[in-house]
Amino acid sequence: MVLYGKDIVVLFLGVTRLRIEKDFRNNHRLREWLDTKSWEHETEEEFYEWLEKFFEEGNRVSVKGAACDLQDCIDLFESDNDK
Repeated sequence: MVLYGKDIVVLFLGVTRLRIEKDFRNNHRLREWLDTKSWEHETEEEFYEWLEKFFEEGNRVSVKGAACDLQDCIDLFESDNDK
């Protein structure tokens, strides 16, 4: 098992929705997680839709405590795909 980041799950009492907070040690670990998630979808478009929904649902991603938004994740994912 590969640990990509620290997972924090926040449960709001009385609410059935969970919020996920992932804090990665570095950009490389975040990129690995994004790459793994992209393989769970048949197309890149489906992956981007999932990622957008992930953020819309209030989930958070950070690297060394610095928040990353949807565009940060897309930019990082696409920068490695260009190689």
